Amino acid sequence: MKKYLLLAFILISACGLASAQDRCDKSKEEMFREVKEFKMKFLAQELKLSDEQCRTFFDLYSAQMDERHRLWEPAVELERKVKNDPNASEADYNAVSEAISKAKSGEVEIEERYDGKFRKILTSKQVYELKDAENRFREKMREMRSKHPKHKKK
Repeated sequence: MKKYLLLAFILISACGLASAQDRCDKSKEEMFREVKEFKMKFLAQELKLSDEQCRTFFDLYSAQMDERHRLWEPAVELERKVKNDPNASEADYNAVSEAISKAKSGEVEIEERYDGKFRKILTSKQVYELKDAENRFREKMREMRSKHPKHKKK
């Protein structure tokens, strides 16, 4: 079953990459929403969630993802700004480092808080498997991104 899921994931991803021209017209928000939906469906399948668990899980996981996104947004913006500024100062680099550290510690707090909420609807095994499935999803996204021509190193 996992082989079929992985194959389906790769095929969907390949189709998505093949239609990159069409996606250029989509907003960042729309692309983020599509990836978010796909990720939640992937996780639900990996965790073998019941229909009842799915309904609650989707709402909760969506809230967690939104909170993580809001947390990291300032750090990512600062990092992007410094990377694109050949005249970035020591203070600029220091601000980015501090923002990343703050986001990382905030993410730990978010994860701990949501783990408690997830344990009310998932088994302990499913909470553990959630972390593993998230890592697999991130790795697949990295692989796809590294294969995409836009992200290849020159």
